[in-house]
Formats: sequence, C-alpha cells, structure tokens
Amino acid sequence: MKLNIPKIDSLRLIIPFEDVTVNPNHSEFLRTLTTINDDSEIINSTQNNTYRLHSNPCSCHYLKAFIIDNGISKEVLKLGFSSKTLKAKYFDGINAGNIDDIYNFIISENVITISKETLLNARVVDTDICFDLLLSDSNVEDVISHSKTLSIPHKETNSNAFLQKTNIGIEWGDRNKVGKSYLKKQYLKYYAKSLELKYNSIIFYEKYIEKNKAIIDFIQDDKLLRVETTIKNRPHWLTYNIQVTTLKDLLAINLDNHLDIFKRPINHYMQGIKYLEKRTALTPSDKKDLMLIEMHIKYNDLKEIEAIKYLANEIEPTSKQNRYRYTKKLLSLVDNNRETSIIFNNKKQLNIIDELEKLELIPVSGIAGI
Repeated sequence: MKLNIPKIDSLRLIIPFEDVTVNPNHSEFLRTLTTINDDSEIINSTQNNTYRLHSNPCSCHYLKAFIIDNGISKEVLKLGFSSKTLKAKYFDGINAGNIDDIYNFIISENVITISKETLLNARVVDTDICFDLLLSDSNVEDVISHSKTLSIPHKETNSNAFLQKTNIGIEWGDRNKVGKSYLKKQYLKYYAKSLELKYNSIIFYEKYIEKNKAIIDFIQDDKLLRVETTIKNRPHWLTYNIQVTTLKDLLAINLDNHLDIFKRPINHYMQGIKYLEKRTALTPSDKKDLMLIEMHIKYNDLKEIEAIKYLANEIEPTSKQNRYRYTKKLLSLVDNNRETSIIFNNKKQLNIIDELEKLELIPVSGIAGI
C-alpha cells in the first residue's frame, strides 16, 4: 500500500447517449414502471432512468439525463465509478495502469455496452483526488481537533468537524455548492479512513480489506488519515493551469507534480499556528454576542456561520448594510476569540504540530488564507 501519494478516488463521466448501447433486457435500467388501478387502468407510467446495484459496493452508477451544451439540449449517460471497482486493489486509486480492469468491470455489469475509446474520450467531472498517510506522533483526532482550531470562518464555507465513535473527520465547503467559486469553495476533507471502511462500507471492508494481507496492517483506526478534495470540471482544473477535459486527459496527469491541488484549499481554509490568538479581554457586548452565538449553535442545531447569520438577522432585520457590518463584526469576534488548546511548552503537542506542518496538513509558519 503506497502512502502519501495523490491518486484518483472517484469521478463521473458524461457520455453522448448515442455512443452507448443499453442492455434492452436489463431488469431495471430504463425499464418502464407502470401503476394500474383495480380496474386494470394505467394511472401512472415512469421510466427508471437511474441504476446502481446497491448489494455490490463496487457497482457503478448509471444515469440517463439531459444537459444543455451551447444552448442545445443533449441526451447523455452520466457514469460514475470509484476505485472500489478495483476491489482488493482499492488503495491503488484509478490510474492509466488499471483503467482496463475498470473498463472490463463496467462491461461485466451488463448494463451498457461502450467502447474503451468512448470511455476514454468522455468528459470528466466531479473528480475526487486523495492521499492516505499513517500518522506517527499524532492521531486522527489530533489532526481534526487542531484543524478545527486553525480554521478560518468564511461566510459560506465554514468548517464542519465530526468526532463520533464511528466517524471522525472535518470538512470545508460543500461538493454540491461550489458553483464557479473554485478558489474559495473547493471541497476539502480529512477523515479516519479505517473507520469509514469499517462502519460505512461494511460489505466492501469484509470482502476486500479485512483479510487482505497486503494492506491490513495499515488499516489503523487512529492513525490512517485520508485527505480528499474535489475538482469539479475543466474550468476548475484550469485554475491550476492543468488541461483536463476527458478521462484520457485525467489519466495522463502526474498528480505528484500538482500538490497545489491540496495546498491551495488548505491555506485558504486554515491559518498557521502563529496566527492563533489567546482569549483577549472582552467587552460586555462581546460576551453577550458570543453567548448568543453559542446558544444558537446548541439549541437550534446550527453551524457557527449559520448561527452568526441568524443572530445578524435578529439584531438588524431591516438594514442590509447594518446587517452586513454586524455579520462582519461577529465573524471577526469569533475569529479573534479562538483559543488554542495547544500548550507550546508541552513536548507532545509540539511534536504533533511539527508532524502536521511537515505533512503539510496545516499551513506552515502562519501562512494566511486567500
């Protein structure tokens, strides 16, 4: 199992529908589902335009859809798959060396027939890039805790940390709400990969990972960390000066030469250690605002940025300009009030920070966000 090497975890392809042959005898995909009443009258008829074999965690996702291309509506097949199609070689990621295996798997599902050339020339979107690493001085919970402390509150992309027994991680942004804000909303996530496999991919884990001698020693709940980010489309790739339109283009990239795919969002969403500030003297008004924000987070089950917006609307319901100023003030107050749990004369904590900086999981030497 190769560690600390960027790889493709999943993607979606957009393929002209005329270049695909759908199995006419498939039991579900594109079958017409008809509802009749007691008098045998047809009261509803719909076509099943989507399919995935949920009993098989390796299965691809097939969707017949329409897209607008240069003002023209076009019928397409959206084909999604992940490195789980590689089964026991899951941690290799999708690459030029195993694309034949993936192609053969797609054909074996007997949903569609497609040429390999068509597959390679298909437009690629929603590409998840990741790397896995084993932590030494720190553990996954340390990474999540420090990353949360270092997170910069942005108006629309606040951090979201989760520390459940079966799910430990932190994410910034939303895969589905990037729009064209590629510089400021690129999705980023850190999480305990071992826990995700054991509790969210149980069938896959038990069949392909648990008894896999080549990788099982790496599957450590508190040490195996996955870092993942999503590149939406061709314009998003171009912000990194990378030309990617098709699957073939994507497979030709040496991701080792493009680590800024991770560094840019990391430096946007987090601040370096020296930017952390101890709790300063607060005015009575500041204390009231912080207390109200904490109350809205707790009792209304809101994220921090949502609580700030909620409070701003309550205090300044009529003036958009005053509401903007108050929101900005609250964001600054929350940011300046962040209190690190890092004790700089504690050797263990210093070792953890040193490791996180060396692994470039946090900004180095106080590099600020964009």
